[in-house]
Amino acid sequence: MEKEIRRWSFLIAFHFLLFTLVFAQDHGDCIDARELVLKLDQRIFDIPVPAEGPGQVNEISAPRGDKYFFRQEHHTHWYTFVVPFNGMLSLEIRPYVAADDYDFLLFQDSTGRICEQIQEKSILPIRSVISRNDKRLASRTGLDAYAKTVHQEEGPGPSFAQAIQVKKGQRFYLLIDNVYGGGEGYELAFKFFYQPKLFGQVIDAETKEPLDAKVYVEYWEQPIQLDSILTNPSDGKYAAKEPLEFKTDYKLVFTSDGYFTKVRKVNYPILRENRGKPINMALTPLKEGVTLTLEDINFLPGVADFTRATRPRLRETLDLMQRYPKMVVQLEGHVNGVLTPNCEQDTFSINLSWRRAGAVKRYLVENRIDPNRMTIKGFGCTQMLFPHSQRQSDMAKNRRVELKVIRLK
Repeated sequence: MEKEIRRWSFLIAFHFLLFTLVFAQDHGDCIDARELVLKLDQRIFDIPVPAEGPGQVNEISAPRGDKYFFRQEHHTHWYTFVVPFNGMLSLEIRPYVAADDYDFLLFQDSTGRICEQIQEKSILPIRSVISRNDKRLASRTGLDAYAKTVHQEEGPGPSFAQAIQVKKGQRFYLLIDNVYGGGEGYELAFKFFYQPKLFGQVIDAETKEPLDAKVYVEYWEQPIQLDSILTNPSDGKYAAKEPLEFKTDYKLVFTSDGYFTKVRKVNYPILRENRGKPINMALTPLKEGVTLTLEDINFLPGVADFTRATRPRLRETLDLMQRYPKMVVQLEGHVNGVLTPNCEQDTFSINLSWRRAGAVKRYLVENRIDPNRMTIKGFGCTQMLFPHSQRQSDMAKNRRVELKVIRLK
């Protein structure tokens, strides 16, 4: 009888072990971590099937209140990835259902034997968030460029830890624990931020001397100011303080008392190709007789209607008129007439250029600028910047309004 009991005990234990091996959670162990390939066009991963159960090996365990590790693995997924860029890395774990609670640990592999080190407890995660899910944030968690936490223990607390400075080629391991099991899965999103920040020099366009200026960093399509930087008066140099989001377009607005404001678009290709290179600007002195093209104030073809991207640029012209309340200007309209045979006598082009100058004046008057401070003039297509080009970008620049200073004080 005793032999029969031992035999059945052995068979039960064997079948339980076999069941565990067969049905163990996919990617539930460090050694079986799923490889994520981060590319420019692939930085968001859909995980529709939530983890159910741990892996074959219980690699993580810690006492209550430990800020580095879970007390135990509940329902885990392991991931590994290689960083493709230099910069700052952030990520978000975005549950599809706010009731789901996800914790995570992030390890850096610098030896090639990280899974052994984790089992030996000879390595700590570089970031960990084990706090209670915050439904006000839709239970999202991860790394954020502006977070202050490095390791957050269980219980109430921040949902995000500090983003990390990374270098191309570094490998990381990410462990995500589905605390209560079940749920609807999650989305895993990676973001990169550039560092070092933007920097450069602002000078006088005529004398080449350094200027005491301000540089504003804004999103290109939204009038949201992200940073305000003062140049060093002795050398005109500036450096941005805040990280810039990967694959996002920005604009730099350069201003200085007594000078025309200049705007420089800084798009993703420029950031990528010119990292480590300064973005310099020469500002034109504001004085009588000087003419300035109002940057990026463009019109739809054949009409005096502004393009959608023009509205933020009009606000910059308004700011200039407000900063110099005694300045009198002439607004000069121009049109694109690349295919027009005789610009000097083309009535349509001349009338259109007058209407475009008038559209800028009307905007300024609507915003409480005295109409007596502005006159308008239309030049038709007689002064095109690109008289022979048929590139759309060049023809758009032909459709412009310039501001000429008639009297400053």
